[in-house]
Amino acid sequence: RARDGLEGQRSDRMARDIDSAMSRARRLAAEQKSIEERVRSLDKAAADRAEQVQQLMTRKEAEAAARAR
Repeated sequence: RARDGLEGQRSDRMARDIDSAMSRARRLAAEQKSIEERVRSLDKAAADRAEQVQQLMTRKEAEAAARAR
């Protein structure tokens, strides 16, 4: 009976971990899509293009760091 309880707890924990990982993957995918949309909409004639690109690169690096956790 105790063994069944432990197995149930492990199963519940695994389900929560899977749900958490899926939520994180969805958030990362949404962030990636946002970055992609901003890159596509960069005003090529804008004087601040380099700053916009740098901001996007910073976000991309933060995304990569989050993925590595």
